[in-house]
Amino acid sequence: VTVAVDSAVYHQVEDDVKRFNVVKLDIPEGLAKVVYVRDQSVTWFRRPIMGNMALDIRRGEVEVINEIYFKLNIHPIARARWALINGVLYRAYMEGGNFFLLKGDSEIVLLTGIGVRGSNWATFKFLGELLPDDVRIVGVPLPGYIKDWTSGAVHLDVAFAYLGEVGGVRLALVDPSRLGMYSLLEYDRRTGYFKMIDLFSLMKELEVKVDEPPRRGQSLITMVNMLNLGKGKVVVDSFNREANEYLR
Repeated sequence: VTVAVDSAVYHQVEDDVKRFNVVKLDIPEGLAKVVYVRDQSVTWFRRPIMGNMALDIRRGEVEVINEIYFKLNIHPIARARWALINGVLYRAYMEGGNFFLLKGDSEIVLLTGIGVRGSNWATFKFLGELLPDDVRIVGVPLPGYIKDWTSGAVHLDVAFAYLGEVGGVRLALVDPSRLGMYSLLEYDRRTGYFKMIDLFSLMKELEVKVDEPPRRGQSLITMVNMLNLGKGKVVVDSFNREANEYLR
């Protein structure tokens, strides 16, 4: 386990983190959300692809995570910045909470959320030029919001979770109240356009079982928003007692 700590506050947490591999660095002020470390990059095998945060208040987080990777001797493959489309440069929005990689017996599918903070056309073009040709890139439209962000979905990980193989079965969790079940958009690298497919057909192709935890009284933000450690182990929000018991 590696823990990254701001040098200015290390003395306050030294006793709690000294048993781990500690990376100390000078984190700029105003980056309160840098603690959500899944958002700034996407891991491709053991190498990260650095993202590009959509919100101005989260700019600068990628540089911090990049410095951590440098200190750990981990070398990123690339960084999403701009894509040239029809002679115009567009900034690619790429945040790690919007990505899940699903591997079937014969194909690999990369799911990415499309929404207020989701992947845009430039991101699809960037990934289409970077990833191997046999990787299907599929967009998942997410419900938006104008004022009340709890009614929408910021990232795909608040509506969908892929747990990999559990007990011999590939398993995905969804919150149908926050995820349209028939509205996936598959990117065509050759034309640069999209075609509509549906989630259940795709899951059937990949032999992934789709399940829905109980959501009455649970947090809509964290009910399926969990960190998959592999081999049937997940890190979850303790608030969601019924959903967590269902997972057990």
